[in-house]
Order: sequence, then structure tokens, then C-alpha cells
Amino acid sequence: GQDCPRLYRRIYHGDGSSDATEERYIPRGVVGRYGEWFYFATTWQFKSSENELGSNVIGQTFTLERFPPGSKVSMDDFLWELPSEKSFLPQDGGEDTCAEVVINGNAEDNDGGGYHWYPMYSSDFNRFLPLVLEEDDGNGGINRFYRTKARTYRGHSMRWHPNSDCFVRGYVFTV
Repeated sequence: GQDCPRLYRRIYHGDGSSDATEERYIPRGVVGRYGEWFYFATTWQFKSSENELGSNVIGQTFTLERFPPGSKVSMDDFLWELPSEKSFLPQDGGEDTCAEVVINGNAEDNDGGGYHWYPMYSSDFNRFLPLVLEEDDGNGGINRFYRTKARTYRGHSMRWHPNSDCFVRGYVFTV
């Protein structure tokens, strides 16, 4: 909401038209909940519309803002990248194509330094910040898993488009 830190995007137009803006909030309770540091991963889509990438666009800025007065904020790492091939269906059509119904549904191998959840999505990105957490799996290994915070409505849960090309009538899938 209003008092939550946010990452703010502004698209500047040089023709006098109204600038376009977009924002992603860091949900209440994320900052400081797991110690001094936190991860904030989000997805920005650049549409080929005239409003976002047209000839009248003269620049774009991203601003991390809205921290309480007197706060000291430092950024240890900033990673800006396109999703890798692991976020999409294999293109070879081989046996790996149907290995997983949920593309990149495994928190063990994410983009964004291991902390981004693409291609999952939600109906409200301002209330959607899945965290990638770790726990001992009991066998000497580490299990990484997703946990969603700040949900106020069932639609704010993690969603993804399943690989429906692999659905076969009569199969039973366990979730």
C-alpha cells in the first residue's frame, strides 16, 4: 500500500504527452522479516506499444523509493536479465518436453541469482512476492521452496500456465 517501499518505473515522452508509470510494491512484512537483507524480484514487460517503446519515448527510469524517513538503504546486488531457456518449454520436441507440467516450477534452479519466480504470475503483482526459502531436507541436502506473502485474496496465489501439450486423457497428475 501507500506506506510500503516500491520499485517505480516512469516512461518519459518527449512529445508533451503524459508520461506512463508502473509500480511494484514490496509487501508489508518482507523488509526486516528475515534479518537485515531481503530479496525483491519482479517482472517487467516491455510492450511494443507506442506508449512504451515508440519514437516519442525519450527515456525510462526505475526508482527504489518510499522507505520511512531516516532509513538507511543499501543495495548489495542488482541483477537485470531476460528469462533464460529454463523458463520456457524445450524447443527440441524430445523426451524432456513433457518432463514437467509446470515450467520452471522447481525452486532449485531459478533465474535472478536463484531468487526469481518467472514464469509464475498473480492477479495482483503488488501483493505477490513469492520468496525462495531454504530448509534442511533431512538427508544432508537443502530443499528450496516457494512461500507467498501478503495474500489477501485467493487470486493473489502463485499461478502458472501448465504445459498443456502433455496432458493426456485419463492421466492422473499429483500436485
